[in-house]
Amino acid sequence: MLEKIENKIIIKPIRKYINKSLTVPGSKSITNRVLLVASLNNKRINLNNVLVSDDTTYMLNALKELGFDIKIQNYSKKNDFPEIKEFIEFIESKFNDGLTVSIGGRIPQEYKNLTIFTGNSGTTMRFLCSFLPLLRGEFTLDGEKRMRERPIGDLTNALKQLNVNITDNNGFPPVKIKANGEVDGGSVKISGKISSQYISSLMLSGGKYKNGINIEIVDELVSKPFVDMTSKILESFGIKVENSEYKVIKVNNGTYLREDDYFIEPDLTNAFYFLSIPAIIPSKISIYGVGKNTIQGDIEFLEILKEIGCKVEISERYIIVEGDGCPKGIDVDMNNIPDLVQTLSVIGLFADKPTTIRNVYNLRVKETDRIKAICNEITKLGGKVEEYNDGLKIIPQKEYKPTSISTYNDHRMAMSFSLAGLRIEGITIEDYKCTSKTFPTYWDYFEFLYENHLY
Repeated sequence: MLEKIENKIIIKPIRKYINKSLTVPGSKSITNRVLLVASLNNKRINLNNVLVSDDTTYMLNALKELGFDIKIQNYSKKNDFPEIKEFIEFIESKFNDGLTVSIGGRIPQEYKNLTIFTGNSGTTMRFLCSFLPLLRGEFTLDGEKRMRERPIGDLTNALKQLNVNITDNNGFPPVKIKANGEVDGGSVKISGKISSQYISSLMLSGGKYKNGINIEIVDELVSKPFVDMTSKILESFGIKVENSEYKVIKVNNGTYLREDDYFIEPDLTNAFYFLSIPAIIPSKISIYGVGKNTIQGDIEFLEILKEIGCKVEISERYIIVEGDGCPKGIDVDMNNIPDLVQTLSVIGLFADKPTTIRNVYNLRVKETDRIKAICNEITKLGGKVEEYNDGLKIIPQKEYKPTSISTYNDHRMAMSFSLAGLRIEGITIEDYKCTSKTFPTYWDYFEFLYENHLY
């Protein structure tokens, strides 16, 4: 069970085999992309299973402030997941964490003078930079202290190449934009080594630019699967994308037009907190609503789970992982799936040999410096870890000590280190509500692990 004391939550280890079937809320990455693209759609449509979280709320609120006509109602999963009726009843008896959002059909023409607060939502800040020039007005994009420390200069410089009137604060937010309602588009050169979100930002709105957009990436692109996700979403709304080996990406001018409702897949990054449990304690976990046809690149993490010794089954409808809690240590490049580094780091605590994670420098400019944060907390547990400029090595120990885990206002620190508490006695997660960034109801889902179970 979980015990909450003020802003802390205490995890109780599970000592017996568990077999659980569940789903998770909609993908944050898909939600914020689809909200933006659907707002440009020529027809009003419904977006189903829209995630309710801090990041998606910032995007929704921004679109409302800008004058888009948005209608919202609760979305029930009952009809979508008959296989896990028990879980849906367990969750929906407590709350509803999905929405149906009706949006599209009209782009506001009124002149606005707005300051839009994006919190620490990187997708909201970055995606709006390329979107706002399509409207009319003077806009300021700002956020929390950490957001003002996260670089934006590569994106604003690219937009300047398109003659967008945009300025930043020496390469960081806040960002100011003077918009006249249209962007000529054309060719830009941009770095891809800090964040693929810069490229996705240009792509999402680029189909509305008069001449489309031709994006030349001057170095190595990180997190390529997220650019693939952006491409697939755009194509599902009728916008053609051409990708030449991630060196040149072209988005043609076109009409954003989708006739059908859009279902937002469960968030795979968040699903993997549960699907990784069999690598930590003997268990079998099934996640429904996402599978082999997913547009989320984090599906690559399944191969890592296989490599460390878990059994994996996947269909179009579900993913099942089973394991004995005895993972193998590996050496892996996680440049494509950096959001899962914290998860693998926790698994690595229990491996049969060291786990080395490479080529993830961009973790240092996320919600916190994630490489340093992971190393700090593993050390507090009594673990051994080597910190590199672009990665780390976890050296497993026979025993760990009870610890209060600092979360650095980073949702992924809280969720990943909660998994350690399933095996290590006395794990407390500080500031546990920071999961609200992408998964506000995480702890209720986590509680389901203990349901009808004598741990």
